[in-house]
Amino acid sequence: MFGTKNLCSSLYIGSKLLIVLNGYDVIKEALIKRADDFSDRPVMVFDELMGYQGKGLAFASGDVWREHRSVTLNIFRKLGLDENVLATKVTAEVNRFLGHLDESDGQPVNIRELISASTSSIICAILLGQVFQYDDPRFENIIRDIQTIIRNNQQIVMMSYFPLLKLLPLDVLGYKNLLQTMEALYGEFKLWIEESRNRDPRDNFISAYLTERTTRVRQGHTTTLDEINLLKVVSDLFIAGSETTSATIVWFILYMLNYPDVQRKIFNEIDQHVEKGRAPTLRDKPKLTYVVASILETQRLSSISPVSIVRTCPKDVHIKGFTVPRGSLVVPNLDSVLFDKTIWGQDAKLFRPERFIDEQGQLKVPEEFVPFGLGRRVCLGRTMANTELFLYISRMVQTFEFLPPRPGQPPSMNYVLGLTAVPEPYLVRALRRNTCRK
Repeated sequence: MFGTKNLCSSLYIGSKLLIVLNGYDVIKEALIKRADDFSDRPVMVFDELMGYQGKGLAFASGDVWREHRSVTLNIFRKLGLDENVLATKVTAEVNRFLGHLDESDGQPVNIRELISASTSSIICAILLGQVFQYDDPRFENIIRDIQTIIRNNQQIVMMSYFPLLKLLPLDVLGYKNLLQTMEALYGEFKLWIEESRNRDPRDNFISAYLTERTTRVRQGHTTTLDEINLLKVVSDLFIAGSETTSATIVWFILYMLNYPDVQRKIFNEIDQHVEKGRAPTLRDKPKLTYVVASILETQRLSSISPVSIVRTCPKDVHIKGFTVPRGSLVVPNLDSVLFDKTIWGQDAKLFRPERFIDEQGQLKVPEEFVPFGLGRRVCLGRTMANTELFLYISRMVQTFEFLPPRPGQPPSMNYVLGLTAVPEPYLVRALRRNTCRK
């Protein structure tokens, strides 16, 4: 996306100076060793217009971000969202997903829509404590609105850099429609909050947050917890929690269509180590080295978030001989790390899971593996995402063989960049294996 020869590249976007950090060493220096200087978020125009500027998690800074990060992690722990408890929820959803996929009867399908519905259902269960049917109108509207926001993320970014663009006649950039979509989505999340007021706080995130806020207020503590922040946190968690996993699975299936030998090796490993008559579980993960390596390689090569979310510096900062002026925008270029040939080899642009396996056949994960970012603002849901990816992917390949609609003609690996980098729409045939185990 950006040039990677210089440790720091800079350009002006309108009146704003944008500085791109390239390479693992400089990104680590900024996000870990100099975290105090590189953790704040800039003003986002859409959030400002809707009254949510600086709220929630993703685009909050200072006390709001620190308290909400701590509270969110604490609620996750109270809900039991460690690997084993989460696995129970995910396994139930994977079973439902596979049932829907089986209904395609081996005919070409757009698998992204089904995967998006399935992963979104998991985050609904966590946030609201409710599992929706895929064809529930409320659920369909949420997914539609989120996909619209994800698809049009570039317009959101452009509006933040060039706020006067919203004044263009005829709404040529779709600003008004996008704002209406965001208002509709937040309207649904407001209903979720109302529905959660009298629910068991041990059952869902929203009720747990409301209970924690009440406790802090009654005890006289100063707190940033309120319903506006809750609304933004729900939005942040839903979009990140559903999109990251679904986009990665869509990339994985595309790689399987383009690298059938890898798909064969994955199935053979599962067939060797998982007893007939049952599905893979997290207990099998240490034995399924090639499966895990293929997931890691999918995360690396797909690089669904090629750059980390933009930051801003509260003061002039000097890093690696480069000056980052106060108030400038800073973007860590994760692609410059994930595709660095000095780390991953000359074939860094190829799909090769073996790069994550050492000579003894054990898994090896270099510290430069940073698809979730690094430092204080690393993705909070990375553990959940990794659990979901393993359970979805291992079960999918165990149950189905994935083939292109026409033999020997796999879809292209071109992608579309919105909030995440996702493949262009493609069709796939999912053929139930003769040896599948229900």
